[in-house]
Amino acid sequence: MDLSLITYFIALHDVPFLAKLAEIITFFAEDTVIIIVGALLYWCVDSKKGQRMATLAIGGVFWTLGLKNILKIPRPWDLGIIKKEQVLRAETATGYSFPSGHTTAAVNVYGYLARYAKKAGKILLWAFVGLIGLSRIFLGCHTSYDVIAALVISVLWLWLGGKAYDSLMAKDERNIFWFALPLAFAALTLFGGIDEDIIKMCAFGGAALLGIFLERRYIRFTPAGSVPVRAAEFLIGFAAVVALKFWPMLISRDIYELLWLKGVDYALIALWLSLVYPMILKKINQKGETQ
Repeated sequence: MDLSLITYFIALHDVPFLAKLAEIITFFAEDTVIIIVGALLYWCVDSKKGQRMATLAIGGVFWTLGLKNILKIPRPWDLGIIKKEQVLRAETATGYSFPSGHTTAAVNVYGYLARYAKKAGKILLWAFVGLIGLSRIFLGCHTSYDVIAALVISVLWLWLGGKAYDSLMAKDERNIFWFALPLAFAALTLFGGIDEDIIKMCAFGGAALLGIFLERRYIRFTPAGSVPVRAAEFLIGFAAVVALKFWPMLISRDIYELLWLKGVDYALIALWLSLVYPMILKKINQKGETQ
């Protein structure tokens, strides 16, 4: 079944509309969109729900990255199922194939948001998760086994991890660091060889957990202001994320490619998202209340 499904989708690449649609759908599970959705929830809607989503999403990413590095299952073109030149958006298929990272991200973001949606919203969000998984097969980046495994693992983590988060965080903010266990699991797999994705995400995940702890302990930010005000705050905050992401390129392309610098960059972005910008927004909100 798996071979026929991916080869059937590959044959549909000749239909431009379907190919472009699959590329657009898969984009919604990539870093840029995930950060936008998370920042909107954290900065503009509900900081506690944003922290919960960020923590579970980070854990989900690390379970996936660790399994990829342990199992080392090649991409479909390396298995000889399809040819590399048949793959669309192959640049999004980094590292090993099993399980699908995009599908994991979709579950931990859109599946998470479904928790707070009404019935119709839940159906639409979970349907979108399914479409993202199908888009990865359509593009040729994953087999159906990769996608199904990611769905099962991520849904299980979203449920169990969510229960653990609610129980632990109700007792003490320091319990956030229990969610570094998936990070440690992924980091241990680096003994088998350097993996850029794991190094970058370890920097991001570790800094994000620290930022969430410090925010909950000392800042206690709550979104405030009208919709236009919150929209403006989001745009300013996200512009800073873009600046943090690409500032090394202003110095040198070679510097931008340094792995240790990418790690530093990801850590700075995580701290900005989770701690620094919420602190700035709280001070702005307090100043507005006193005027």
